Amino acid sequence: MGVVLIVDTSNSFSLSLFHNDNLVCCFTNSDRLCSNSIVSYINEMLNNASISVNDIDYVGVSVGPGSYTGIRVGYSFSVGLCQALNKKMLVFNILEAVYSYLKDIYIYNIVYPIINASNNNLFTLVDGVVTKISIFEFQKLLVSVRNALVVLLDSVFDECFSKSNIKIVRISNICEEIYYFVRRNIDGKKFCDIRKYRVDYFED
Repeated sequence: MGVVLIVDTSNSFSLSLFHNDNLVCCFTNSDRLCSNSIVSYINEMLNNASISVNDIDYVGVSVGPGSYTGIRVGYSFSVGLCQALNKKMLVFNILEAVYSYLKDIYIYNIVYPIINASNNNLFTLVDGVVTKISIFEFQKLLVSVRNALVVLLDSVFDECFSKSNIKIVRISNICEEIYYFVRRNIDGKKFCDIRKYRVDYFED
């Protein structure tokens, strides 16, 4: 499989490096990320793994949902890197990536991965569609479903669902889950045409 770099700056940020399906390095931080710090962290990861930037075969980058600025930074950096090195790029929706992984290991009728959308709102998947919904409306939705799994991708909602009878899973590091999705898309040759692709969240 070679070397795969994954950039996720949609919520906080996560950078991970895989070599032949093995996680070599993973760096996560809840702070916002600028383009200069992406370069610095990736250089550090490559140096620690004794891998050259030219050895990168594929770049996977998150296109949301989440922070408009964060997505722009991560996506723009990834496009520039792939253009400079003539590498293949894949884009992924963070909620779909986590959902794809978890639905194969948990037996639940419905899986709701959720991340913070600020102002008492959250992003989740409803019938396969990325949806922004208030915490109150989401809690009402949970009452109407059976055998559901809620996956918390950050700590913002820890208290909101502590008394829920719904199965709750908290995941603070999702590098492996994202790679599972990206690897499947590499196998399916679902690469992004960076000359034509435009992130929906840039249309504001």
